[in-house]
Amino acid sequence: MNEPKTKKKSTDRKESRLFFLRRMIACLVSGILTPLILNMPVYAGAEYLDPINKLKTVAISIVAAAGVIVLIYGGVKFAESFQKKDQNGEYSAIYTIVAGGIMVGISAIITALT
Repeated sequence: MNEPKTKKKSTDRKESRLFFLRRMIACLVSGILTPLILNMPVYAGAEYLDPINKLKTVAISIVAAAGVIVLIYGGVKFAESFQKKDQNGEYSAIYTIVAGGIMVGISAIITALT
């Protein structure tokens, strides 16, 4: 017997949607994988890297200077709390000294690596 036309249209729509979705997925995957597979190294000239290197040097110097200031502040804070016999203040001062040491140490390591 003859099948109703509505079923045929609905299956055609489903097939066309599936075809469209498969095509979209294939395009997306190829668009994402192509730059990953076919990458090409790009090198910048010295005239472009010079300002960036200067900015990096300034930033590292600022972090190191701030680290020294934090170290000194922590030392003063520790001396005051030690004089007052304030144990919580001593712990807080030690954390401040450690934070300053970390700032100075990280800037020294970054400077040594570059």
